[in-house]
Amino acid sequence: IGIFLTRLGYVKAVSVVVLTVVYVGTIYSHIYVFQTIHDPSIIGYFVLMPLAGLLFGTRPMILSALVSATTIVVTYYLETHGLLTPLKGVQATPDDLWFVLICLGLNTSLVRALLTDMEASAEEARRTADELKITNQELEANQRLLQQARDLLEERVALRTAELARANQQLLQEIDERQQSEYRFRSLAENSPDFIYIWDIPSHRWTYYNQPELLNHPVHMLGEPDNFLTYVHPEDVAKLQAHWEWLARTPERSGQVEYRLCNGDGVWEWIQSRETVLARDEQGNPVQVLANLTIITERKQYEEALRTAKEQAEAATRAKSEFLANMSHEIRTPMNGVVGMTSLLLATPLNAEQRAFVETIRQSSDTLLTIINDILDLSKAEFGKLGLDRQPLDVRRCIEETLDLLSPKAAEKGLELCYYVSPDVPITVLGDVTRLRQVLVNLLSNAIKFTHEGEVVLTVEAQSLAENRSKLHFAIRDTGIGIDQVQLQRLFQPFSQADTSNTRRYGGTGLGLAISKRLSELMGGEVWAESQPGVGSTFHFTVVAEILPPGPGEMSKASALRAPASLAGRHIFIIDDNATSREFLSCYLQQWGLESTATGAVNDIRAWLRSGRPCDLLLVDLHLPGVNGWDLAREVKRQYPALPVILLAAVGDGMASEDAAALAAIVYKPVKPALLFQALLSALGAQTAKAEASPSDLPLDLELGRRYPLRILLAEDNVVNQKVALRMLKRLGYDADVANNGIETVDATRRQNYDVILMDVQMPEMDGLEATRRIRASKNGQPHIIAMTAAAMQLDKEKCLEAGMNDFVSKPARVEDLAAALKRFLVQDQPAV
Repeated sequence: IGIFLTRLGYVKAVSVVVLTVVYVGTIYSHIYVFQTIHDPSIIGYFVLMPLAGLLFGTRPMILSALVSATTIVVTYYLETHGLLTPLKGVQATPDDLWFVLICLGLNTSLVRALLTDMEASAEEARRTADELKITNQELEANQRLLQQARDLLEERVALRTAELARANQQLLQEIDERQQSEYRFRSLAENSPDFIYIWDIPSHRWTYYNQPELLNHPVHMLGEPDNFLTYVHPEDVAKLQAHWEWLARTPERSGQVEYRLCNGDGVWEWIQSRETVLARDEQGNPVQVLANLTIITERKQYEEALRTAKEQAEAATRAKSEFLANMSHEIRTPMNGVVGMTSLLLATPLNAEQRAFVETIRQSSDTLLTIINDILDLSKAEFGKLGLDRQPLDVRRCIEETLDLLSPKAAEKGLELCYYVSPDVPITVLGDVTRLRQVLVNLLSNAIKFTHEGEVVLTVEAQSLAENRSKLHFAIRDTGIGIDQVQLQRLFQPFSQADTSNTRRYGGTGLGLAISKRLSELMGGEVWAESQPGVGSTFHFTVVAEILPPGPGEMSKASALRAPASLAGRHIFIIDDNATSREFLSCYLQQWGLESTATGAVNDIRAWLRSGRPCDLLLVDLHLPGVNGWDLAREVKRQYPALPVILLAAVGDGMASEDAAALAAIVYKPVKPALLFQALLSALGAQTAKAEASPSDLPLDLELGRRYPLRILLAEDNVVNQKVALRMLKRLGYDADVANNGIETVDATRRQNYDVILMDVQMPEMDGLEATRRIRASKNGQPHIIAMTAAAMQLDKEKCLEAGMNDFVSKPARVEDLAAALKRFLVQDQPAV
């Protein structure tokens, strides 16, 4: 049982049981059996202590010794007092007691010393075992590290072996590819139509060449530079030597040169030589050069042919431009008589039928003149002579003047023509007002032309750019017939129209859009179009211009478009059946600090007024669906006499004077913001002054000659043009002398001093340019010379100014153009007048 329990781990429990049994057995033997302390059974105590020391250590052993000694003393006491009777009848003596106790103490001391030695030995053994264990663990760890290192080494060896195998395979592949490459290079070089050689400069010979001959010359005859130069064209020897010297000095690796080389038949062949430096010495001088010689004689012949063709094309272009310019001049000369006489005829008393006939002639001549100008502008663009003026340009005024020209056409077709300029558009930019107006007229005219009902809307926005520049974006939207995508692609090409059939409804040359595209690109922008058949089109174009700071007048003009504080918050009611017009009018009123309500229904204003809500002014369109705007205005005035009414009318709408007097104002469409603003202020009692009329609105000054007398000489060889010019001057109050050519003009200035000379350019015997130069070279009085010529190209104007002329009026000239030129002279030379 003890052995079984010991195997299960109950060692101490078994030990306690054994010691207890030994102790109990010993007590029983010497107390109950032998009943004395000197009996042999006492030996059990001596056995008990070593066992206790061995099993439980020193302290349990000492405790066992004390218990045993106590038991011996008690037994001795019992024996000496007669309580115990020894088995052998021998009574124990004190010596026996001391002997047993001393032996017990000695035994305990010996066992304790033995246990101490054993514990020290055990501790040493444990330390040694621990150290051995640690050493063993370190050895095991080192073995594991060594195994890992061995595994890593084996893995690296395997990887390196695989890499070496791959490298070896790659090397073999590269060797094979290089061999194939060398084979291909050799094949290419040997089969190349070019002659390839390597020039070794120190040895002055070719170390490699791919062909045995060059131009039927054996290679050994060309291999040395001195021999090679003997076959080079004498005119190209210096160039080739200079190229070789440049190649030796420059750090560049390659270069090329073209020269002529004599072939075996004595014919000069063009060679293109491309050299690449393969190696240089320590000083950087080339020592090996790879050269590739290509025969380019055929290419040179093509280039010469192309150069000749280009010169011929340029000559043809110049001839075409000169032809167009001459044709323009020749057509303008009789056109001057037609337009001039028509203008003079319109100034005479005519009946209604005669005036209609003359107006038709005038309109037809204007149309023909427009076509001539378009063709001439296209010729200028193609010849690169379409220039631009850089003058201060009022964007809003340019738009309004353009719309003034086109609004009658829109009114005739019943179209709503309106525009809106975003507030961020600068007031003044640097640009060409004539060219900008030309693009606007072309695009707006097309929009009106191809729109039968609905509206034509112009909007302008601005985008700020760097360097104080702005990109102006113009958009012309219509509700016309639209254009399909196929036609859009060729829309901006010259002489191209969307409808080219024999039954097309709309005429035209197809030049307007092409010229608009060229002009927009010339002004730094672009042109594009969006369209949908049956819905309408939107044409866009942009212009990049430099922003100019507004002058004092422009600043006051911009700041004036703000309602006075007394009118802030006034409510305006707008009745207009066109949604776009309502939107633009509402935007204007909002910018001016006024409130507005806009509608297209007539009953809305009636309901508004009946409700008693505030309404300070009524803005009514004349053309409303189902009712006349003036009838609605009279109805409102009968019920609310104090409510001011401003009528929005189209150009050409006749209004009786008594009807107009009952209104606060009549503003014509397309609505100009400044005029509408003045009308609002006047109607609301804030201002009574009328807007200042623009110079274009001023009537022709027929008393100019009486107020500012001038001595005028007309230099003109065409009799009809003489009559036209003299009649125009007569309308302005001037008489003029006439010279038929340049010689008569120079002679006339020698006889008399003239203030102004109207100078034609193309005249017999002496042209106007030469006559001007001679007049400027003379010491007589220097007149103001105005060119009046049918040559209308920018180059012609520049020639006139370079010759010494002061101004330029193109034919056919109108009396307004002539009057403006004379006024410019009067303002310039007579500032006090």
